[in-house]
Amino acid sequence: MILFPLRKMNIAQTAFLVMLTTANANGANVTFSCPEGEAGSKLLLSYANDALSIADGNVTTSLPATIQGDAAGIFTVYGSGPMDATMPEPAAMDACLSAKLKEQGVTADDKDMLAYDSNACRVELIPNGTIQKVQAQLTLTSIDKGKATLFIQRQYLTPSTITGLPLQLDEFPTRNCDVVLMP
Repeated sequence: MILFPLRKMNIAQTAFLVMLTTANANGANVTFSCPEGEAGSKLLLSYANDALSIADGNVTTSLPATIQGDAAGIFTVYGSGPMDATMPEPAAMDACLSAKLKEQGVTADDKDMLAYDSNACRVELIPNGTIQKVQAQLTLTSIDKGKATLFIQRQYLTPSTITGLPLQLDEFPTRNCDVVLMP
């Protein structure tokens, strides 16, 4: 699965629509529309039978998933597993991160600055990203009927030269979605 398309785009030029169809306990469908994201491709997700299917127009994949909640429109869908995604090249990510940490006079031990700088490098480098094998976690939460939030986390499978551990890149900001179809 490719969460982010192969085409290279400026973040400001991207248009991103996320549609999520999920079956609740009664088997009804729910569809969500999310605003522009960082990659500029339509992303379709659907939950059914303990799986979260993901399609971006180029590739389709499925992650093991669960849904928790009630029929009143308050629920969370969790999908997690290995997949392909457009990510910054690991060497470019390490170089960017090293430069930012050095510029600020901090080390990778400063977890707050590491997270901040990782996000800044992700935003800077994602337009030139390539397909990488990652461990992904997608969470869609609806706590207000008619509204939902999509969280996307991606972690490299190889360790960073900066931290010695695989870097996790969280999409930020999260996507605040509208429910466009309710049961």
